[in-house]
Amino acid sequence: MDPKTSLYAGYPLFGQYLNASGRPIVYSCSWPAYWTGANQLPDYAAIAENCNLWRNYGDIQVTASTRSVLHTVDSHPYVAVFV
Repeated sequence: MDPKTSLYAGYPLFGQYLNASGRPIVYSCSWPAYWTGANQLPDYAAIAENCNLWRNYGDIQVTASTRSVLHTVDSHPYVAVFV
């Protein structure tokens, strides 16, 4: 199976398992981060439906500064969408 296709199956399935636990949990997905460099955007509607929050790109690192995060957002304005 194509790794990117498996993201669309794996993350929602894992979210279902977490929800079935009956315990409150915040589900953070790195799903979009794996699309860096791809010639297409992730399906943000599907991600928002299955994850409480997610990361884009390598914008949060131990050495990251506010400037680098702002640079990432500024460099990828098409990602700053509301779903």
